[in-house]
Amino acid sequence: MAVLPHLLAVLTFALLCGGWVWLQRWIARRAPDVKGPESGCASCSCGGGECRRAPSIDPARR
Repeated sequence: MAVLPHLLAVLTFALLCGGWVWLQRWIARRAPDVKGPESGCASCSCGGGECRRAPSIDPARR
């Protein structure tokens, strides 16, 4: 059984994910005044201010 290549692939992926998390946390520490995507409504049209989402077209969601 060739388990080693699969194990290396999983470990590499885990290291890449961990590196990405570390990078995001480092950026957040270096630039704390920059708002991330979680600060708004995910509409991107509000510019980080008050959310002005368009009303839903689906009548069940109004």
